[in-house]
Amino acid sequence: MNGTGSVGASNLSPEEIAERMNELIPLLQELIGLDQHKAVEFVTNWGGPLGSWIVLQLMMIFVGVSAGLKLALIATIAFVTNSWLKWIIAEPRPFHTDSEIVAFGAVGDFGMPSGHAQGAAAFWGGLAWMWRSKRWLFIALVLFALTVGLTRVYLGAHSPAQVLVGLALGFVVAYVVLVTWPKLTERLSLVSWDMRWLLLAGVSMAALLVSEIILALNAGFVVPEAWIEGYMRAEGVDGATAEDLSLFTNSSLLIVGMGSGFGALALLHERWSCAIETLSQKWLAFGAAVVINLVLIVGLGISLGSDLAVLVFAIALLQPVLVLYLPMRLLHRRKERES
Repeated sequence: MNGTGSVGASNLSPEEIAERMNELIPLLQELIGLDQHKAVEFVTNWGGPLGSWIVLQLMMIFVGVSAGLKLALIATIAFVTNSWLKWIIAEPRPFHTDSEIVAFGAVGDFGMPSGHAQGAAAFWGGLAWMWRSKRWLFIALVLFALTVGLTRVYLGAHSPAQVLVGLALGFVVAYVVLVTWPKLTERLSLVSWDMRWLLLAGVSMAALLVSEIILALNAGFVVPEAWIEGYMRAEGVDGATAEDLSLFTNSSLLIVGMGSGFGALALLHERWSCAIETLSQKWLAFGAAVVINLVLIVGLGISLGSDLAVLVFAIALLQPVLVLYLPMRLLHRRKERES
């Protein structure tokens, strides 16, 4: 009997396996309780891109520039490749196609792989590997990344398969970047400072070009009516169009722009150090970062609402330089003069 069950399971198609895995969504929702969705949303938000963005800046200020740059590279690669894979695979989210799944609001773009899961595994997994000498902290950070993945399943935003793929890719990105970091920095040190600026510009433009090519290849994609109906159920609205699903929103402008900004920060720091050491300096840098971030967020919101692609890229590019490098550099220079 066990043999028959094993043969039956092995004969399932990938679609059938995914459908069976989706049965875990209502089970998880029942286990945690549907009334706990606000708490789950808090975890998914602060463990995803928002939390990663904030912690990245705190790492740069309070831990050190090198640690921050490692995490910036990991996050950039993870989130950019996630966008590319979503556009290539073009898989719906579970609430798009399954009317029985409870979703707490619709989420834009495609589902495979989960961006929150991939980003959390990359960022928090990378942080865990950097601090692996502290076993309890390593375990806690890895578990937190896995928990973020579970929140995506609970919220009906992703299927278990989409989350598992996202987690796996994220952990791989973090491990590869951190293992190759010494060789990468060694090879870059052999390239002149001026040439590294050109290299940074070339890589950034190449990433944006790849995004545009993938989007162009999907120009003829037709959103199935069932997906639109699923979106309306999740949002609780009576009408929607294919544009409301935001399947091909080009987030690469923001991600590549900010990644390029951290690259610029690294080059500026190498020539004109922005290292700060005292706790008072770090708190001053933190205060400046909060104020400048608020100004840039307002500008970014205006540019996103106006579809000003160049302005979105420019603000994202300047963010690490204005928010982190400039205040830290000024504080560094102040300390030098006092010495």
